Amino acid sequence: MKSKAVWISCILAALFCGCAANARVIMMLEQVGPNVVGTGSGTIDPAGLSFLHNGGSAPGIGPGDGELVVGQFMAIAFYTGFSGPASFGSIVGSTHVSTSSGDQLGINASGSAVPLIFVPEDYVSGSELSGTATWDNTTLVGLHVTPGIYTWRWGSGEHTDSLRLLLGSRSRARVRSPALPRGRRISLVEMAMDVGWRWRWRMEASDDIRDLNYQ
Repeated sequence: MKSKAVWISCILAALFCGCAANARVIMMLEQVGPNVVGTGSGTIDPAGLSFLHNGGSAPGIGPGDGELVVGQFMAIAFYTGFSGPASFGSIVGSTHVSTSSGDQLGINASGSAVPLIFVPEDYVSGSELSGTATWDNTTLVGLHVTPGIYTWRWGSGEHTDSLRLLLGSRSRARVRSPALPRGRRISLVEMAMDVGWRWRWRMEASDDIRDLNYQ
């Protein structure tokens, strides 16, 4: 019994450590009524990136440059050293936001000498980021974006990380874990399997983005 408990503990530790090691930022841009709303949230591990300098950049969008920056204006740190698509639309140059709030977070994949990722100047690796931006009285078509899923990656090993941009309407996968039997005791193995399924649901719910509509 003791050896089984140790074995189960190792499985759970591997699950949760594997999840934490691969931090990820999700950015979204979608039509909300008459406006377009952008959001960014998650954590970044900058250890796999190259720091350039501190500075400032106004929030905005430039699809032809692969640029999307959300959050309020603040002192930010510029990083480079990642790979991914150069653009997600057709217009070069930035369209400034109507309103924005929260942490400044963003990417400029090809509009400068080197591709850039922006985070707050005092950002600590692994800290949660959350920012928003709104473009009033416009549409995804008006902003010249091409709906889809765009991913930029960097780092290796425990510092592997990514930023994913979702353009268009979204819906989450309805993945359910198998129901645990009722009316009897649950074994350690079944408990570990249930935890694994719940962890898998969280990962797949964030990855399985469907119904990307060009509005």
